[in-house]
Amino acid sequence: MRFLALFFCAFIIAGCSAKKVLKAPERSMNRISAALENSKGITPDQEYYIGRAVAAKIVSTYSILEDEDLTTYINLVGNTVAENSDNPDIPAGYHFGILDTKDINAFACPGGVVFVTKGLLDTLESEDELAAVLAHEIAHINNRDGILSIEDVRKSGVLSAILLEPFKFAASLTPLHLAGFSGEFLSSVDSVVNTVSNEGYNKEQELAADRDALNFLQRAAYNPAALISYQKKVLKHHNAVGSGDLGTHPGLTERINTLESITPAVEQDATKVELRKQRFNEAVNG
Repeated sequence: MRFLALFFCAFIIAGCSAKKVLKAPERSMNRISAALENSKGITPDQEYYIGRAVAAKIVSTYSILEDEDLTTYINLVGNTVAENSDNPDIPAGYHFGILDTKDINAFACPGGVVFVTKGLLDTLESEDELAAVLAHEIAHINNRDGILSIEDVRKSGVLSAILLEPFKFAASLTPLHLAGFSGEFLSSVDSVVNTVSNEGYNKEQELAADRDALNFLQRAAYNPAALISYQKKVLKHHNAVGSGDLGTHPGLTERINTLESITPAVEQDATKVELRKQRFNEAVNG
């Protein structure tokens, strides 16, 4: 939470110097409310800062796996896929981290941060499957699914006030106002965290991310069929542990069936496939 404390302190300090030039805070608030009439008003830069807050919340629940070589490898694969996505150029780039838990999951934070769990890595058998996992999460970021999960963004001028005109708006607020607004900002962040790590996205968003992931994989010269083999592993795991609730993987059987009907048959160079498997085994299992 140190990041969030510094985040809001910066606004308070900036507000002190801006107070002299602020003449009509109500006009500022009107501009702010109009600009964020819907979630599309959030710019890529602002999305990045929300994503950092979401990532900080996730890391406060799961610890980061301290393995520099493995993390470097995950980032190389992830950025190879990201460069072939529909939105490769985001403000701070894509960053990939590993969570030290046996849970099998992956999380896409707005603005370009992706986490995979050690438990998920242990279920994979190839670099192509890893690329498939990351491609799906990158698709969620491209589609802004996390940002769209902020349910009350249309009604609240608070998030927009902090993000769109922080220096001007902070100047007109008392410490009591700022405390209340920071609480509402955290509530919005919590809404994204809940979607990303607990409730999951809806079936339509998952299907769209699957379709996009197939395209990213093919462009990056990975086997798109690896997305199917990975999802079958997830389904098998849930069946094995007797869990009827697929949590963050809704409609998985339907998604697998859909993927099987639309995944292109792409001829793979056997030598390159073997090299990727070797590279994967050295990085993940070595």
